[in-house]
Amino acid sequence: MVQLKKKGWTDLSFFALLNREEMISILGIEKSQSNLKKLDYLIEKIRAKYQPELMNWHASLEDQWNVTSGSINMDSILDFNGINAGQLTLLYGPFRSGKSQFAHQCLISVYQKFQQNLPEKIALFIDTESTFRPERIGQMAVGQGLSPHELFKKIDVISLQSLSEFSQVFPKIPEILRTKESKFLVIDSLTKLYRHEIALNNKPINSIIADLASKLNKLQIWAKQFNIPILVTSQVTAAMDDSHFFKVIPILATTLDMYIKQWILLGEIEQNSIVTTESGVRYAHLLNSQTKREQIIKFQITMEGIKDYF
Repeated sequence: MVQLKKKGWTDLSFFALLNREEMISILGIEKSQSNLKKLDYLIEKIRAKYQPELMNWHASLEDQWNVTSGSINMDSILDFNGINAGQLTLLYGPFRSGKSQFAHQCLISVYQKFQQNLPEKIALFIDTESTFRPERIGQMAVGQGLSPHELFKKIDVISLQSLSEFSQVFPKIPEILRTKESKFLVIDSLTKLYRHEIALNNKPINSIIADLASKLNKLQIWAKQFNIPILVTSQVTAAMDDSHFFKVIPILATTLDMYIKQWILLGEIEQNSIVTTESGVRYAHLLNSQTKREQIIKFQITMEGIKDYF
C-alpha cells in the first residue's frame, strides 16, 4: 500500500471496489504468478481496511431523508433536495430576510412527513430571539390543511436569553432527542448568544469562540447519531474587508465554516416586497454545499407559508 501511495494513489478506498482484472489494468502490471500473488494479498488488505467504511457510507445513503422547504426551487438548490438529515445547515441573513419563516415552514414539513406515524415530538425548537410565533405557525398550518392544535402538541420549545442558559440546556439535548424521538432540531439563532456574550466583555474572546466550536462539534455528531436535520440560524455582521464578496457575513463565520458545510444566505428583494400583512418575495443564495454549485433562487412568503416565485 505504501508503493501505491508513492505512485499518487492517496485514497486507497477506491481499490476496495475493484476486482483483480480492474486493478491489473489500472496499475499496469504483468500477470505473472508472483505479481498475482502479491496483488491478491494487497486486495485482501485493502478490502479489510476500507470495505466496512464503504458499506457504512452506502448504508448512510440509504438512511438519508430530508425536510422540504415548501419551495421546489429552494429544495432544488440544496444538498439532497432539502434540509438533509445527518448534517447541519446554516441559514443567515439580515432582519426580515425570512429566516424564522423558513424554520417555521420546516416544522410543518416535518410534521407532514411523519404524520402517518408521529413520534412523541417531531421537533425541538430552541428560541433565543423570541422568533417562535405560534400565531404565525398556526396560520401556516391552517393554510396547509393541518390542525394547529395537533401540530403544537408535537413541538418542544425552549426559550433562552443568554449563553449561560444555553450551556445549561445544551447537554440535555441528546436525551430529549432520544426519549422523544424528535426528528428535527432548530436553533434560532445560535450566534445571537455569542454576540451578546462577546459584548459583555466578561470573558476572553478566544474562550467564547472555543465554546462555540465545541458545541458545533457536538451538534455535528448528534445530527449523524440521531439521523436528523439540524437547522441553525445566524445573525449577520457587515463584512469589513475586501476578502468577503458579500456585504454581510454570519457572526463568527470562520468557526461556523469549520462545522457547517451548507450555507444559505437569505435576503429581501425590496422592490417586490409588499406590506407585512401580504406576501413578499425573498431570495435564497446557496453559498456552501457538499454536492451543489452556487445558485440563487427566489421564493415567496405567503399567508400559507413558503412558496415558489416565478
